[in-house]
Amino acid sequence: MTPILFEALRVGNVPLCNRIAVSSMSTYNANPNSHTVTTTHISHYSRLAAQHPGLVVLESTSVSKDAIFHEGDLGIWNEEQARGLKEVVDAIHKHNVPCCIQLNHPGRKSIGNCVVAPSEIHYMENFPKDKADAGKYKIPHALTRNEIDEIIDVYVLAAKRAASVCGADIIEIACCNGNLLHQFISKNCNLRDDEYGILKSDINNLDQTGGTSILLKIIKSIRQKISTPLFVKLAICDNIFKNEILDDTLQLCQALSKIVDLIDVTSGGISPQSQPRYLLNNDKDIPGQVPLAQLVKQNTLGTKCFIGCSGGLNHNIKQLNQYVKLGQFDIAFIGKAFMEQSNFMETILDKF
Repeated sequence: MTPILFEALRVGNVPLCNRIAVSSMSTYNANPNSHTVTTTHISHYSRLAAQHPGLVVLESTSVSKDAIFHEGDLGIWNEEQARGLKEVVDAIHKHNVPCCIQLNHPGRKSIGNCVVAPSEIHYMENFPKDKADAGKYKIPHALTRNEIDEIIDVYVLAAKRAASVCGADIIEIACCNGNLLHQFISKNCNLRDDEYGILKSDINNLDQTGGTSILLKIIKSIRQKISTPLFVKLAICDNIFKNEILDDTLQLCQALSKIVDLIDVTSGGISPQSQPRYLLNNDKDIPGQVPLAQLVKQNTLGTKCFIGCSGGLNHNIKQLNQYVKLGQFDIAFIGKAFMEQSNFMETILDKF
């Protein structure tokens, strides 16, 4: 019998030949001046696609010149960058593997002179400032309402380029790893007192009130422009302490499940105080994000939205297959194992 990991799945209009995806992993190999693709990207992603996963997700791609985390980040705010990304997408397609482009804005974790966030809270707030990397972060400027509208617009333009110029099969909006959209939904970062503030959230109007509204507005605006399937990589919690209350995030997941094709579950990264998820789980032997993915799956039953999970899933392949078989999540996003092994998909199949 074919393991469920190797059963095909259709996400929107995109067929996946199996349920194992290469997760987004930064290479920092972009041209540092233009933030365009280099030949290294093309060969790197071609090697990953040659292993025949169900999907390849590209590394974080910045939506604005002011949204750079590392000088080697890829950008998608102009046509030159988009044309270069098309070469990467084409290289993946040569192996009959679909490609997902992930859109990102680091917010307060950006480098440069125009660092923005929901509130003026330094990334190293409440953390020793003598850390080696503390100097690279700045106190961010709190976005105005007009500037938030501009952020929404650059996401929409980036998504249109990803679909029409790059030829991406799927687009993923990153709301995780302490980036701008994650900062908006985090009580640790968002102290606003306007309609984008956490305390202004209305469960019956999440796309107009609270920290969730910018994410939902971005997705709905993109949906009006393109029909490409949409994923959201979502931080379910901040991992600063055990037993965080997840009610708000689960309400967001319910809203997202009606307008996106997949929620890619992750957590943490909001500040240096964030801990690895598995340390906060009751069972330390379970891959960290699995209980969170299962919780999101339970809270989105009855929708057509798939749930993805990542983080340490390659250590016990038979158990991973069981997670998917039991319906705890639908797609496994795996990263480093694909880089460490040139035949990782064959290695998985050999386990059965």
